[in-house]
Amino acid sequence: MAVKESSWVSKMFSKTTVIAGVVIGILLVWVYSLLIQFSLGTDMLRVIRILKNTGVTLVSMMLIGGGIVSTKDEKNIRVAMIVMGALILLMQAMGWM
Repeated sequence: MAVKESSWVSKMFSKTTVIAGVVIGILLVWVYSLLIQFSLGTDMLRVIRILKNTGVTLVSMMLIGGGIVSTKDEKNIRVAMIVMGALILLMQAMGWM
């Protein structure tokens, strides 16, 4: 079942929003890696973990959603986006990130 071009889902997962979401998610994970070096106390560690989890979730959500909704890209690219998003979520769930 294809998603209509005018639907809000196709607008949410357009090529530019997918790219922007992935870049912002990577930026959040990068900020996490910088702040973890200077964190003091358990409250700061909680805030930093929330930052990392938000970034990882944003990246994987944009990859999976973009792979499902984007019908203009090649099939192999779409499958790779879905697989990479799922792998990132799996690695986060297993504690490997």
